[in-house]
Amino acid sequence: MKHNLINLLLTSFLLTFFVNCAFTEGTIKTNYNIPLLKEKSPQKMMLVFAKSDDSPETFRDGIYREGIKKNGYGMETANMFTDPKGPVILKKILTLELQNAGIEIINKADSSDIPELKVEVLKLFMEPEVGFFAGDIVTVTDANIYLKIKGKTYKRRFTGIGEETTIMGTDYFFENSLQKSLEAFTRKTVPEVIKLLNEKNR
Repeated sequence: MKHNLINLLLTSFLLTFFVNCAFTEGTIKTNYNIPLLKEKSPQKMMLVFAKSDDSPETFRDGIYREGIKKNGYGMETANMFTDPKGPVILKKILTLELQNAGIEIINKADSSDIPELKVEVLKLFMEPEVGFFAGDIVTVTDANIYLKIKGKTYKRRFTGIGEETTIMGTDYFFENSLQKSLEAFTRKTVPEVIKLLNEKNR
């Protein structure tokens, strides 16, 4: 009898915990403060980081959020947000990695000879994929990168996906999923930016 009561109380606690997690909005802070990559630029150079902003298509539904929570039936129950917002996150991590690669990042320059970088965030979104016993928190980081070198603009699109398997929808797992997505995005983006700068800026 006592054993059954303990099981009942534990089940009740877990159900209450999961329900509260699913219906509570959350704000995720990024934990990307140390350079991830070992990439180094063969040339020492300056780069103007002119802009990092959302695409006009990013929030077409008018809801300024970076993710959602779902219940066990796959229904949306709460919004998720990041602090700071997507464009600021990408500017911060790209600046961190490019500086670590030996490229001096500046905000503006008097000379048009200095290459210029712009970022257009198409999507930064965290969303659960609900399964029978467990689910995945999937984060997609998707952005256009514009590099202007000697008057010519080069455009590339990069996407990073992060997945975190869990039986709970707590903010901790959203944070891990976001971190994996940002790392995947950076691994694709930074080497290509460095390569293009060194090829075209001679």
